[in-house]
Amino acid sequence: MTRLARRLPGIRFEIKAPTLTEVLPRMDIAAFVGLTASGPLHTPVAVEDTVTFEAIFGPDTPLAWDTVRGEMAYAYLAPAVRAFFDNGGRRAWIVRVAAPTAIANRFAVPGLLQADFDLNGQMAGFQPAFATARSAGSWSDSFQVSANLLSQRLKLESLNLADSQVEAEVSFPQPLAAGDLFRFNFNKENASLMLSLDSVKPLADKRSRVSGNLRAWFVPLTPKDVAPDGAELKVFYFQPGQVEPQPLELMAPPRFEAAAARLTLTVRGTLSTAPALSTLLGLNLEAGGKGWLKVEAVRSAGIDGAVEISGAAARWLPDGPAQKVLTVPENLSAERLSFELWTRQGETGLSRLSDLTFDARHERFWGGLPSDEQLYDPDNSTRSNPYNDLWLDAANPRFNLAGSGSGGTNFFPLFMEALPRYFNERAPSGGTSLERDGLAEFSSALFLDPDLAEV
Repeated sequence: MTRLARRLPGIRFEIKAPTLTEVLPRMDIAAFVGLTASGPLHTPVAVEDTVTFEAIFGPDTPLAWDTVRGEMAYAYLAPAVRAFFDNGGRRAWIVRVAAPTAIANRFAVPGLLQADFDLNGQMAGFQPAFATARSAGSWSDSFQVSANLLSQRLKLESLNLADSQVEAEVSFPQPLAAGDLFRFNFNKENASLMLSLDSVKPLADKRSRVSGNLRAWFVPLTPKDVAPDGAELKVFYFQPGQVEPQPLELMAPPRFEAAAARLTLTVRGTLSTAPALSTLLGLNLEAGGKGWLKVEAVRSAGIDGAVEISGAAARWLPDGPAQKVLTVPENLSAERLSFELWTRQGETGLSRLSDLTFDARHERFWGGLPSDEQLYDPDNSTRSNPYNDLWLDAANPRFNLAGSGSGGTNFFPLFMEALPRYFNERAPSGGTSLERDGLAEFSSALFLDPDLAEV
């Protein structure tokens, strides 16, 4: 029989144990500083599993061939991180270090031009656009980059080209914003006008009144643009990082197919050194005009030390056609443009980012794609980031490209195709893999804070 404990009447004092002010530190968090294949440089990044670590910092980093063991020697950081998580670690802070010589690969984006401006803010010309790998190093050497154009048809109610500010009234089912790029196709004149919007005023019935003054006119090349002997034609090949484009030497008169607006050039070079397919070559035409040739075929010219390059060609009209269109003719169509950016590794590993735009004022501006240093910088505030949603899309899963890195604010598609047909390899940048990784010289200076060097 269980006896119940009884409390006697009276007063009793109970003392509550005091809260401990000191606790043992967590033993499942560690910090690692070392060499990785990719990821932000000199920036601490917290990871909580090996999958996240490899997505940001890549696989094991090869350093040099061990002649004694007859095998490749790898950096210790990645195996140490895996061992940490295998033994119950919960969070690790990773800091990638490298010498200042570490550089990121760059890739020409097929069919994309960057607008150049003079000191007065007027558009002075174009250069091919290059995307940058998200972080420095040779980890992206095997990647290829492509792009394809997305087009959404607009119903055009009116168009006014008389003033410096282009104005139009359009019907479109989705909201429009400053920085959207419109293309107006004048089929009879065989010309196209691309307009970056400055302002959008919503009206009734999904109509909007839009305006902008940043425009680019393009027309197909004509026979009069290219002299028969090609005496005045100059051809330029653009490479990233070069102050001036590289001229290509013509070895024979150019040939022009008017029906297809297709230009064939015979230039000095070999098949191994010729510009890649989808490359945009700059043209200085007769009477000072400027144009562009898209490389669609490269073959031997039958002349020693020469190759034939051919493709569609167009001319840029800074002031547009002589005749201004004030009303909407029957032969005029309009569309809103955006594009997709692709990467692949070999024939697999496809990755895509969609609905990218061409103007820095737009929240989906492709030039706003973050590098690893930008994305993982703890001082970056999402409140002040105009591309926050784009950064979220690029972060999970991590997209392999950042923006152009050139500071360009306006881009225009020219000969960009509806499907990603051409994939460009990285642009030549010189240096060995270890030099581009910033690991050609290994010393304690890689790990030492310069501010503490004399301490």
